[in-house]
Amino acid sequence: MFKKYLNYSNMLITGILMIITGIFVLILNSSFLLGAIYLISGIFIIKAISSLIKMMTKKTTKFNTGKIILEIFLSLSLGTISLFVPTIPLFVFSIIFGSYIIINGAAHLVNYIILFKNKEKGRLFELIIFIIYFLFGLSCIITPIVQLNVILNFISIYLIVIGIVYIFSFIVDIIPNKTLNKIQKKLHIPLPIFLSVLLPNSASKTINYNVKELPKNIKPNLYILVHVTNKGALQYGHLDICYKDKLYSFGNYDHDTLKFHEAIGDGVLYVLKNKKNYIDFCINDTQRTIFEFGLYLTDKEEE
Repeated sequence: MFKKYLNYSNMLITGILMIITGIFVLILNSSFLLGAIYLISGIFIIKAISSLIKMMTKKTTKFNTGKIILEIFLSLSLGTISLFVPTIPLFVFSIIFGSYIIINGAAHLVNYIILFKNKEKGRLFELIIFIIYFLFGLSCIITPIVQLNVILNFISIYLIVIGIVYIFSFIVDIIPNKTLNKIQKKLHIPLPIFLSVLLPNSASKTINYNVKELPKNIKPNLYILVHVTNKGALQYGHLDICYKDKLYSFGNYDHDTLKFHEAIGDGVLYVLKNKKNYIDFCINDTQRTIFEFGLYLTDKEEE
């Protein structure tokens, strides 16, 4: 029970802090980032001094001494540059953000090419999104300081929205189950791509903590299989659905059409009648790791 309330409190506090941070960034703008840079530069310099004292007062091996000297040099260099020329970190920040926007735009360009090749609807929208992302990202790289305020405004609004979603989730979680069943939780603000890639472990822990276990006499009748590998497109995941021991899988299984390290290819749907044989094949023959999530559908949901 204590962990449950601690989880609720953490959600509420995180939401409030995100909103406060977003408001501060929106009001102070580049001054907020400048203050953060001065703070970080001070931390680097203090770390360098601390490492120097540690090296002088403790016995260390030649390897450790060389390592500490390198840490002191890097910390002191970064701290000094950030302290006396703070516009350089601002410059770098804008370039990194601009590059991130262009990478996101490239994903829409790939979608456009696929839709155009298959003569599908929605390709014009993907092209427009790509052009907007590309032009904005390019402007951040070419004129980073000019675009800094725009970037910070975007980030501040995003933080405020994420904070509101956290608080909304907190309110939903404390609502009694009978009332909660009547509410459709359709609001979802995704994390930036680079963050969502780094957080699968955290998401897994959250799911396992919040999902209630089924009674022992009830077995799942719907399974979600998530595949991952150490290389190739599957390292970002692939999903199959199994219902009543019949497995449905859709992916780019036509090897003659695979491009860009197996990330793109013609879609193929196949249905198998033996889940166990399929899992054995995936694990033993293709060296995949599979996470299985079992769900229980009511009679009405099965219909």
